[in-house]
Amino acid sequence: MSLKCLFGHKWNGCKCERCGEIRDEGHKWTLPIGKCTEKCSICGKERNVDHKWDGCKCERCGVTRHNWQNEVCSRCGKAKITISMIDEMCAKNKEQEISYKSLISDYNPKTLWQLHSCFENSSIDEQREIIRELFIKFDLKDDIEKLKIVYGLAFTAIRVSKDETVNWWAANIVRILALEDELFDLEIFNDFPFGRSMIERFLVSNLMTCELSASKIKRTVSFLKNGGYPNVDSLEQTAKVFLDGWKPLAQNYGRSYQGSIPDSERQVLEKKIMDSCKKMNDISAVHKIVDFTMQLYKAARQTSQMGGGIWMHTIDLKTGKQETSTQATADMVYELGIKMLMNIGNNPKEILLRAKKRDDIMCVPNEPDSNYDNLVDKALNRLT
Repeated sequence: MSLKCLFGHKWNGCKCERCGEIRDEGHKWTLPIGKCTEKCSICGKERNVDHKWDGCKCERCGVTRHNWQNEVCSRCGKAKITISMIDEMCAKNKEQEISYKSLISDYNPKTLWQLHSCFENSSIDEQREIIRELFIKFDLKDDIEKLKIVYGLAFTAIRVSKDETVNWWAANIVRILALEDELFDLEIFNDFPFGRSMIERFLVSNLMTCELSASKIKRTVSFLKNGGYPNVDSLEQTAKVFLDGWKPLAQNYGRSYQGSIPDSERQVLEKKIMDSCKKMNDISAVHKIVDFTMQLYKAARQTSQMGGGIWMHTIDLKTGKQETSTQATADMVYELGIKMLMNIGNNPKEILLRAKKRDDIMCVPNEPDSNYDNLVDKALNRLT
């Protein structure tokens, strides 16, 4: 507690006006358009609210849910994409011959299924072009019938091709659609290990980012567990902590440099960030922390070079006046990143050593990365 609040805080909702300490009450909740996560306009804390369901889709945030009975949703009537469905549609169009370029150009669900027969009879270079162009063409806002065909073609690509480039593009399509809606069943890829491993790589990569919602994390983890992917529980824990705790804290910490706030508030935020880091017991957390640190570091440097105002604000304890340092905050942000790495999980040194050796190429950069290596090395040196 700050000396200024030794005899009690001066609360404005959830925040003390004198020392900047945050409490978990008195929040001022607002609900952004298009989200089912409320946010406190005072401290930035977030919390989930109930979805506003219209059948199987939330009217507010767009997330979907289905009640499957024999591969058909009893609520909306939509059918899950199955191997038999793909084979049936392919068979109907197998005899027709048409240019795959015109099919992609038209992007018409009535003729798009013919791409399957085109694909099977094409050379490797043509297969690469078909799947790449389709990846560029499709959009999540497309009609569901179009998306089913795109997903089916991605399945065909993985089933008939052993080419790594073809599988890379196909797995990317699968990953995007499967995380969007349960209609796009991941389990149909169980019998195709080459393609499945590529899909797993993308999904694990997704778990490393802050882009996945709770429902998408759950779907990803289920697929990985069913395939016997190692360390899934640890990956899931890290992803959840990152989503629910570390990410909003870190974002608030970054925003704190843009306003005039006392050091005491920054120290409270920093302690919460470190406590959250201790719950992330996996090397994927290393990548998350490095990525966040470098984004904030570069933003601070860029703003400083442009004559902007991301600077460190301090309070003179003698006068009580706020002073603005002439030192850009970039180095302080970098220092925060080192501290976060030093506080990962139960055994930070072991996690950092594994990350440095790149024990799991799914969770760390598999090529030289100076930012990654420099931050990890600095944290390890201080722990030694």
